Amino acid sequence: MYGKSKVAAEKFIIEQCSNYAILRSSIIYGPQTISPVAKSLPIQWMDSVLSQGQQVQFFNDEFRCPVYVKDMVDVVLSLTKSWLADGKAVQVLLNVGGPDRVSRLQMAESVADVRGYSHSIIKSVSASSVDRGVASPPDISMDITKLTQMLGIKPISFQDGVRATLAAEATILLGEASTNFAENCGSIKTVSGPSATSLMQLLNLKFYTCEALYQSLKRSLNTLFCDFQQMESMLGKILIL
Repeated sequence: MYGKSKVAAEKFIIEQCSNYAILRSSIIYGPQTISPVAKSLPIQWMDSVLSQGQQVQFFNDEFRCPVYVKDMVDVVLSLTKSWLADGKAVQVLLNVGGPDRVSRLQMAESVADVRGYSHSIIKSVSASSVDRGVASPPDISMDITKLTQMLGIKPISFQDGVRATLAAEATILLGEASTNFAENCGSIKTVSGPSATSLMQLLNLKFYTCEALYQSLKRSLNTLFCDFQQMESMLGKILIL
């Protein structure tokens, strides 16, 4: 029903409208929004379950072409600018996906590679091994040749998108942790409770980032610990490129 409703909607628009753009998007992923959504985002969810160190199952035979949220926005902006500049009616139907065809297993492995998690906790299973009530197409990967040729947009690779997503999440967590510590910890030497939990999450990130973020993190932690050597030891747990 889900797929049929999309086909019906496309057919209605094509038949009834003279000026339209239909964008068929794949899985959209990226950093959390300014106003966080309640539903777990795909990369963030994978990161969360893998960070627990327990084995998790991922399908090895369902394929998608995940698209980074910034690339999706660029497509919309590009089409909008074309309409405004030319002042002409358009009739466009585009696949909007990323350049990589990946399984959910490969998605999880990419997250593990960026975070430094062991692949041993990622279990490869077939989608047919799980009864989800409703059948899902095994392969809805996309040909985005028309998109790249028409708009000149080159979506980033899935691996780079995952790295950008998790780096952004680390920045968000750093800001939240700094605020929390400043409000609740004061100048105490021992941190406990929610603040300690946030700190440990921060220290276990192992994210790829820039020197500026490293220095920002260092300054933030320096406000919490009187013992500078202890702070340096904890910073050593973070992977910086």
